[in-house]
Amino acid sequence: MQRGSVLDQYKLDNWGNFSSSLAKRELKWNLPVSSVLYFDNSTGVTDGSLKALDAFVYGYTS
Repeated sequence: MQRGSVLDQYKLDNWGNFSSSLAKRELKWNLPVSSVLYFDNSTGVTDGSLKALDAFVYGYTS
């Protein structure tokens, strides 16, 4: 493991249970669609992903 995190080791040791927690979940709260962001962070942090998050959180438009 590169990071050496105890939590990472737990996830690997219990992957069968942990991996099911990664599934996309639908919110149960009554929120406007514009207040919900499903963000894929599997590709890592990029300038584009940071700009997209800023735009969502702070309401910036391009």
